[in-house]
Amino acid sequence: MFQLPLVFTHADLNGLNVLTDADGHITGVIDWDESAWKPFGVGLYGLDMFLGSRGPEGYSRVDGYDNLRAQFFETLWSSMPLEIISKQRGLEKAIQLAEMVGVLYRCLEWRADGTTMSRIELTALEARLRM
Repeated sequence: MFQLPLVFTHADLNGLNVLTDADGHITGVIDWDESAWKPFGVGLYGLDMFLGSRGPEGYSRVDGYDNLRAQFFETLWSSMPLEIISKQRGLEKAIQLAEMVGVLYRCLEWRADGTTMSRIELTALEARLRM
């Protein structure tokens, strides 16, 4: 079993909270009020928010989704220390599980006020969990 490190997570990372200049370079990130320390991977639902969208038919991916997601993880692993890279295979499985926990947690967190999920939201959740 692998223990994932705790990382400071934004918790609402989406296009509205990322500031860019005219060339598309990130200049800032706003709206940190939901940020918290969580196991790495729990906040990766934000990656899918950038690489897709939720609509009437559920969650749909952008063109090149698999390539962009692979590039994200290649960049992540290439910056890790050797002692972490040696555990990569087991950590990848732990990260995948943490990512699913994050998707479910975020969905349930939005429903803490007792509201129910719409058909569109349920379809999107199902599609994201199947990935």
